[in-house]
Amino acid sequence: DLVQEYRRALTRSRHEVARRALAGLAESSKVVADIIAHADLVAYDADGEKRVLTALLFAGDTKHSVDEIQVVVDALSESERAGYLGEVLDTRFMGDKDARREAVRFRKPPREWEHATYTYSVWSRAGDYRDLHRHRMMTHGRQAFTMCWGCAMEPDVASSPFGKQFEDAYASARVAWDAITQSHGPDIAEYAVPFGAIQNYSMHMTARAVYWMCELRTGPQGRPEYRMLSQQIADHASRVHPALFSGIRIDRDSYSLARRESEIKASKVGRSG
Repeated sequence: DLVQEYRRALTRSRHEVARRALAGLAESSKVVADIIAHADLVAYDADGEKRVLTALLFAGDTKHSVDEIQVVVDALSESERAGYLGEVLDTRFMGDKDARREAVRFRKPPREWEHATYTYSVWSRAGDYRDLHRHRMMTHGRQAFTMCWGCAMEPDVASSPFGKQFEDAYASARVAWDAITQSHGPDIAEYAVPFGAIQNYSMHMTARAVYWMCELRTGPQGRPEYRMLSQQIADHASRVHPALFSGIRIDRDSYSLARRESEIKASKVGRSG
């Protein structure tokens, strides 16, 4: 199959280019043993607010070109741009500025918010990556799953009667991963990596995708670790582009059992049926 042959060739090419380009780079000194969830903003479009407003004005106009509108936007003050953007964001609250996340999370900003972009370096367990990478409005990048950054457990699990069993399982997985990496390479060895192993990956997304992912994934049904990641991602974007995120609604409450309420509702529906 030519498609599969191409994919294998592309994998080999990636490894070879990385090997040569990074030959002089010392092994990473990152210490991540105590990290369960952390996100850093490593790149963003400094003109993101201007780009969004330009697209917004273009969509609402019929007499001017994009480049003509861009000149107007460039001449606006920061407060003027924020005022126009805030006026559009206010429409999602339908007159209720105190509306909570649950009421507005399906009224997302318009497509023009896709003109601002952000790239994050994320550290979390492989299981959290699997939860977050399913958002299709972003580009995610990862290396082969690895055991070299260690594994992480919640304090409640580590102190429970099952903590030692988890530690032993992780130790066995590390032995298997080392052996398979030596014999068959990292792309096969990643199948021995448990979801509790820490991974580093990138997430590249638009401002609109930040709204979609972070408002959804900070909800009470989410696990604490990816809720924490989503809060950090939203906070970073809000810091560099406050005018684009003045309308975002992030759930920062704490929930001891993430899916407790949804399970109770499902149980009631089941009994009533």
